[in-house]
Amino acid sequence: MVEESFPLLTADEEVMSERELLKDIEDGPYMQEVKYIIIHCSATRENRDFTVEDLLRSHRQRNFRTIGYHFYIRRSGIVTQHRKLKEVGAHCRPWNRCSIGICYEGGLDAEGHPANTRTQEQGEQLLLLLMKLKKLFAGILAVAMMATMAAPAFAATSTGKTDDVTVTNNKFNIVKNYTLTNEGTESPAETFKLYQVSKSGTNMGKIYNGTAPDLIGETVDGKFIVGTVSFDKADTTRSKNFEIELPNYTGVGVFTYTLKELTGDTKGVAYDPATFVVTVYVFQGETGLETKVTVHDSANAQKENKNKLDSIDNTYSAGTLTVTKVVKGSLGDKSKDNKFTMTVTFEKPATGTVSSEIIMKTNGTETERFTPEWNANGKYIKTIEVAHEDNITFENIPYGVTYTVVENDYTGEEYGYQAARYAIDDASADGVKNTIDSANETVTVTNEKEGTVDTGVILDNAPYIALMMVVVAGAAVMIIKKRRHFED
Repeated sequence: MVEESFPLLTADEEVMSERELLKDIEDGPYMQEVKYIIIHCSATRENRDFTVEDLLRSHRQRNFRTIGYHFYIRRSGIVTQHRKLKEVGAHCRPWNRCSIGICYEGGLDAEGHPANTRTQEQGEQLLLLLMKLKKLFAGILAVAMMATMAAPAFAATSTGKTDDVTVTNNKFNIVKNYTLTNEGTESPAETFKLYQVSKSGTNMGKIYNGTAPDLIGETVDGKFIVGTVSFDKADTTRSKNFEIELPNYTGVGVFTYTLKELTGDTKGVAYDPATFVVTVYVFQGETGLETKVTVHDSANAQKENKNKLDSIDNTYSAGTLTVTKVVKGSLGDKSKDNKFTMTVTFEKPATGTVSSEIIMKTNGTETERFTPEWNANGKYIKTIEVAHEDNITFENIPYGVTYTVVENDYTGEEYGYQAARYAIDDASADGVKNTIDSANETVTVTNEKEGTVDTGVILDNAPYIALMMVVVAGAAVMIIKKRRHFED
């Protein structure tokens, strides 16, 4: 099993350092220059062993002197070396004279179809080996190939290389984005925390005694917090960084840490439920131990479909409630002096804390800001007075907050209006009660008052008056006819 970069076999002797290796150019069956690392799979099924002996037998059947690859990686993560480092291999014509060949066991699923079958142990060892070799040969290019038993052929197989993050003073950053779902809203103050869920290590030096060290952090309420980011109320900075500090590694190893974001209870804030995987590779470099760090957004960080973690994203979602008054009818009073009184009641959510500042406006002009303070019944009540075509808005109400709009009774003899009609533009509304779940919601309250205008005529006598008018008209016609008769 190859544990360290050095010593390595090259030509007929062991070399103890990179400088010693590169000071001479080997002749004969040895490569003048190494340009590529070519990665193969054994093209065997993931549920069947393909041992070093099996590999040797297969290559000798093809008249090879020995195994054609320089390195072979078993599913268990054991790495064996079969050719000297700069010895010409037999794995990929016409590049054998300028490449190092690495083969890992597997490459086919249980049914014999091409698949990414690398185990976590294989992925870790492959990455460590690549980093060591790339240290030895500047500018070397890693190429992935699919090696069958007959002949190698190119395929789109991952090399196992991951994207590392920058480590400075033993610390690295993970970007935190805190964005608004809807324009015009203001996020409440919020502190986001990352905590370490688990840790593990492989290929660790003996100095660790089999136990991986923790990331640097502190235990708070039973959670081991390793990163904190705070945003102020209505903070205009939407992106900040979690700063994660690594322990002081004193030996080689591959260390894996799973992190999660602590779920808070601020209403309207969406917390990320995912598990994030931090992998730390500690290996021998030119001047001592060196560190590479990768961060991924799922537990399959060593698999081909891994996703590099660019940021941890959170959103704040809040909406606006608009209460509009409409007066109708021939006797409806539409003057601005005629005010109707309503109560807007906000209910304390069953879960979560409302820490947002709600902005109240009358016809577009801000009149008040408040954070609900719940009464003994879990209510917060605002009384408003509105006239015809007035609009009262409540902005920045977190999603999930329930409200009720109720108008005072204006149906009695003193007022004479019909019962108020409530119209809510949200399809999920239930009467005058609804829950904020969109950017804008409007409640229109309509009052209507009809009546008759006094013309001085008792309308109940109208039929008799009409009959009398007919009689008078008839009498007038008869008088006119008689006058004409006498004149003739």
